[in-house]
Amino acid sequence: MSLEHTQRSAFLAQLRIMQLEHQQQEQIRQGEMTKLALVAEEADSAAFKAINHCAKRHLYNNLQWVDTLETTVVPGIKSENSSLAQKSVLDLQKILNIMAADNTAGFDQCKQVMLHQCMSACLSLICSHWQTIALRQIVSGTYVPVLESVNARQWAQKLAADIHNVSVLVDEAVPDFVKLPLFPVETIMENAIHNAITHGKAKGRLWLSLLVQNDRLIVALENEAGERHSAALSMQEQHGRNALFQNDDSDLDLASVGSRQSTFLGRAEMLKAAEAAGGDTTLSLVFEPATVHFSINTRLNVGSSPPETDAQRLLPPSTFLICADDDKAARLAYKGLAKKLQIPLERMAVYGATLEEATALVTTVLEAAAKFGDSSIVCMIDQNMDRYPRGTVLGTTVTRELREAGFKGIIFIRSANDDLESVREYREAGANGALSKSGKVADLANETAKQCHMAWKMQSA
Repeated sequence: MSLEHTQRSAFLAQLRIMQLEHQQQEQIRQGEMTKLALVAEEADSAAFKAINHCAKRHLYNNLQWVDTLETTVVPGIKSENSSLAQKSVLDLQKILNIMAADNTAGFDQCKQVMLHQCMSACLSLICSHWQTIALRQIVSGTYVPVLESVNARQWAQKLAADIHNVSVLVDEAVPDFVKLPLFPVETIMENAIHNAITHGKAKGRLWLSLLVQNDRLIVALENEAGERHSAALSMQEQHGRNALFQNDDSDLDLASVGSRQSTFLGRAEMLKAAEAAGGDTTLSLVFEPATVHFSINTRLNVGSSPPETDAQRLLPPSTFLICADDDKAARLAYKGLAKKLQIPLERMAVYGATLEEATALVTTVLEAAAKFGDSSIVCMIDQNMDRYPRGTVLGTTVTRELREAGFKGIIFIRSANDDLESVREYREAGANGALSKSGKVADLANETAKQCHMAWKMQSA
C-alpha cells in the first residue's frame, strides 16, 4: 500500500469520525430544541387557556349587559312619554338584535351606538378590551408592570360603568391622581365584577370603593350574597378567611361555590395578575353573613395630572364645526365630540340626514365661511354617504368642489377606510387629513385637535 493511499485512508477515517461527532451533536441539539418546543407549546397552551377564559367572560359580561338593556333600560324608556324616548325604542330593538350575534367586536360597537343614541349621559362607559400579548406575558410571568397616572375618581366611575345598581365611593384620603399598573389591576377587577354579578344576588346591589390604609391603596368591591352563599360560608369556616387566595387549589372545593373550571381559571388569572402588578399586591375575598367583600391591596403611588393634550388646549373660540354623515349614530355622536372640544352647540352644525342636505354641502360650507371666515371653519365629512333611497355623495367630491371654489378652511374626511392609499386619495382631493370612524369620542377629539393645530401651523408657515 502506497504512502499516498495510507494518508488518504487516514484522512477519510478522520473525516468520518468528525461527521459522526457532528451527527451526534446535531441529534443532541435537535433533542434540546424539541424539549424547548414542548415547553413553549405548554406555555402557549396555558396562556391561550387563560385568554380563552378571559374572552368567554368578556362575552358573558356583554350578554349580561344586553339582559340589563332588555329588562331595565328598554322598559324604562317605553314608560316615558317624550317623542325622543319613543323613537329610541325602535333604535334599541335594532341594537339588541345586532347584539345577539356572537361577536365581541360587534358587541362593543353596538355599545358605542347605544351610548350615542339612547344613553348620552353615560359617555364614560368604556368596555375592557383584553390585550392578548399582555395576557400571555402575565400567565408566563414575564409581564413588566408600567405605572400609569389616572384620575382616581374618574377611574372608579369607569370601573363601575358596566355595572347595574352600583354605588361608588372614593375616600377623601385618596389622591386626585394615583399611579397604577392598569392592565393587571383591571384584569383582576374584570374577574371580580364578573364573579359578583354571576354568583351574587340576582340584580342585587354592588358597592365599589377606593380607600387608603397605611400608605396602601385599597380597591374594594362588595355585593349582596347569592344562592350558594351558605356553601361559601362553610368553606370559609373550614379553611379560614380569605381561603380562596391563600390556600392551595387542592384544599378547596370551588365547585360548591361556583363552576369548578371557571372558578379555578378565574382565581389563577387573578393571582397571576396580582403578581404581575407588583407593589406587594395582595387579594382578599371574605364572606360575611349577607355580603361578599373582595379587595385589592396595593402600594399607593401618588400620580400627577397628565400632560395637556391638544384637545385640552382646545380649538380657538372662533371655531365653527360643520359635520356631515348619513349615519344617524355618527350625527348624534358629533354632539359628544363638540362637548369634548368645548365647542358650544350654537357654533356647530350637523348635516347628512337627507340627500338634499348632503348635496347642498358645498353651498352650506361656503355660506358659513362667508359669515364666520374660512379660517374659523372646520369640516368633518363622511366619505361614503350612500344610505339614501336614491343618490350617493362622496366626501372627496365635496372636498374637491370646495377647494375649486376657493375655500381655505380645514376639511377632514371621515371613513372606516383609513389606510395609506385611501388617505392619499383624500389628500389629493384637497382634504387636510383623515379621521377614523373607529375608537372613542375622546380619541376623536384629541385627533381632531391635533390635526387642526398641525394644519393651521402648515398654513401659517
